[in-house]
Amino acid sequence: MKEGTSLWAIARGQRTKYLGAIFAMALTNLLMFGAPLVGKYAIDVVHERDLGLGAPPLVLVTERLAGADAYLAYLVVSAIAGIALTAVGGFFLFLRGLWTAMASEAICRRLREELFRRLHHLRAEFFDGADTGDLVQRCSSDVETVRVFLSADVVEVGRASLLVLTVLPILFWLHADLAWLSICLLPFLAVGAYAFFSKIKHVFEDTDRSEGVMTA
Repeated sequence: MKEGTSLWAIARGQRTKYLGAIFAMALTNLLMFGAPLVGKYAIDVVHERDLGLGAPPLVLVTERLAGADAYLAYLVVSAIAGIALTAVGGFFLFLRGLWTAMASEAICRRLREELFRRLHHLRAEFFDGADTGDLVQRCSSDVETVRVFLSADVVEVGRASLLVLTVLPILFWLHADLAWLSICLLPFLAVGAYAFFSKIKHVFEDTDRSEGVMTA
């Protein structure tokens, strides 16, 4: 493996699965936030006794199915819509997990095979002076760390970005003032996260070296 290999290069052959997982996560976010909005409209309709406050697609279905009590029919339609949105969102969430797991396992298998190939072709003299614990660490724990990162953290970065892009319009649509209050802390959270990970990175490096010494 070349030193400084980028994540983009490591993910070759599996990029389509990662893009599909991010797209599935975007749909999951939209659908999961759609279910509470359906409930919001249902509460408004029942409280105000006015179908005009309902979601237009659900109102259209209700008008075609309504019997003696249109409000009860709207509640039933809303309940079915909420369940359907949640179920479809869960399906896309499953696809996201499936595709990321397949991609990360395939990448780590390739890494293990590449490490084995490199070690297998080294001269015997190399192992006389090499740190055995460090080699074991690189081939086991470090590869597992990469697998966990690829299976969870890569898509989570996309999920966080998509979450902001999908939630902010909904927040401002519902109540602009409260939306500003809810996002005013984001810059402080970003600074705090950067400071935390800058400090914890050195701790992880020390732990990694200590584990290599222990397994030597």
